[in-house]
Amino acid sequence: MAKKKSTPAVKSSPVARRKNPKSAAAKKTRAKTAASKAKKPRQPTAKSVDGILKAFDKERVAQNSNLTSTRKRIERLTKQVNSIKTELENLKRKAIETEIAIETLDTRRDAEIGTLLSGMGIDLNKAAAAAKPKAPVQESTPLFDSPVKGDETEPEEKKPEFSPA
Repeated sequence: MAKKKSTPAVKSSPVARRKNPKSAAAKKTRAKTAASKAKKPRQPTAKSVDGILKAFDKERVAQNSNLTSTRKRIERLTKQVNSIKTELENLKRKAIETEIAIETLDTRRDAEIGTLLSGMGIDLNKAAAAAKPKAPVQESTPLFDSPVKGDETEPEEKKPEFSPA
């Protein structure tokens, strides 16, 4: 076969084009096209048994991970509730002990002041007749008394009972 002779293309030197302001105005602008609706991603249809099993397996894995995280959260919150209940019981016990200590201090104060005033010759019976007498508290004051030994315990009738509420 015969080959064609190729001739080199002649390049012309670039010529500066003048822009005609009238020609720019004469051009028509393109009309904007209407925005197309966004298409929803099409879910693949499971046409085979393997496809159906795979889809269900994927959903099961998602549900299992959700169940695991929920159980862990329940466990964590249960531990928090238990620790808060324990702290609440300890605070209630401490509040009762403090109230008893305050009552004991008041009783001891009244007794010491009564002794001091009677030593000075002041009769408290006249003043006490006008006021209602307080029942004496037969408890120790933990702040001022010696520490309680491990052998000694409070009488059963004096122990406060706690109910977890």
